[in-house]
Amino acid sequence: HLLLVDQASTYVLLTNAEYTLELMRSFEPKLASRGVVALNGIEMPSVSASPSPHDGPRRITCVGRIHPKKGQGVLLEAATIARRRGVHFDLHFMGDALPEHRELEQELRRYVTDHQLSVTWHGFVDGDSRYTGYDVAVVQSVVPEELSLVPAEALASGLAVVASGTDGTSGLMLDGEPGICVPTPADD
Repeated sequence: HLLLVDQASTYVLLTNAEYTLELMRSFEPKLASRGVVALNGIEMPSVSASPSPHDGPRRITCVGRIHPKKGQGVLLEAATIARRRGVHFDLHFMGDALPEHRELEQELRRYVTDHQLSVTWHGFVDGDSRYTGYDVAVVQSVVPEELSLVPAEALASGLAVVASGTDGTSGLMLDGEPGICVPTPADD
């Protein structure tokens, strides 16, 4: 996520996100004047994945490997609270779990059953179908991430994004247009 580039014997720190650059500056203040951000590029979708009008619950896509830092449980808890308030969502998880996180996957599945949530587990999915036909993409990481490509891909597909934290992900979005960044307890 970072690279030192020799420009006429003056090294420049090249990072993929403002968050990463600030993190590096915190370790070495001398880098303050030498940092440059170059955001990762993405392949543009073949067609806009903008949602079509439909009746029923909003469809939410959550793209990412099942992992403790990805915070899928946070999204399930939010859906449970919304359900108690009469708001229902169809959640679609697009990602598999490594062997060391299979227990977490089972815990999430039990939570869904216990709370009677509408969830579809797709496993690993590649391509535009991760964003086609959904109303919003959610990126609910519970620890800061340098840069997640999911919000960039979702935004390029025409979806609004709800993201957590003040990390590399939030650097891709202007709050409220076309999404929102929700602070995590660690941001307070």
